[in-house]
Amino acid sequence: MFGYGKAHDELAGRVVVLGYRALRATDVEAAVDLIRRQEQPLRVLLFPIDAPFGNRAEELRRMSEASGALGLRMIVTGPQPGAAAIAALKRDGVRYALWKGFHDSDLRFTLNAALYDETRGQVRPALRVPASLVARVRSGAGEKAAMLYNLSTTGAFVETTRPGMPGGRVTLMIEFPDGVVETDGSVVFANVPGNLQKPNLPIGMGIKFTATDATAAQRIAKYVAEKARGYEL
Repeated sequence: MFGYGKAHDELAGRVVVLGYRALRATDVEAAVDLIRRQEQPLRVLLFPIDAPFGNRAEELRRMSEASGALGLRMIVTGPQPGAAAIAALKRDGVRYALWKGFHDSDLRFTLNAALYDETRGQVRPALRVPASLVARVRSGAGEKAAMLYNLSTTGAFVETTRPGMPGGRVTLMIEFPDGVVETDGSVVFANVPGNLQKPNLPIGMGIKFTATDATAAQRIAKYVAEKARGYEL
């Protein structure tokens, strides 16, 4: 992480709470030296839009080269600038952005996207994007209100105070802006008070889709793709 200030300090804390390691530098020479000294190459550089660069393009290039052959994936944070400034960031090699007001789910998604290394033969699961959509879950016990927390083409995690039991069959109804999408699924895990299967997730349940018709599948895939593109410059 490159930069300083209260907002940057708070961001470093959020990164650590999510389970990532955050190394920090406040000037370019210190950053290059820190990057070079790592036994495992660093892969991601987070910096605020007002970071203290002299020649940003050149200094980002130096930091990236210091990390080794694969270089760094850059994530800019802060208030969203105008089109000209965004174009300049892209020219300087910055790929991802987290504009002011982003949630921890957005931060986690962007860090994971930046850390993914297709050159090492990593098997990437279905892209799972943060989502904040009203939903309902229908099961043999009735119907319950929920909020979508994340979504992929193969499943979802929903926030609900009454998660179902693992193995239970459910129908998930998601309220997209253009209408409701329904898909059948099964509960693969439940996050309940006193037994958090995934501590970084809220109370709720993970659902694997088991039967999604073609139209619903297309609408889910479209939402996921558009949401993912929203984190890129």
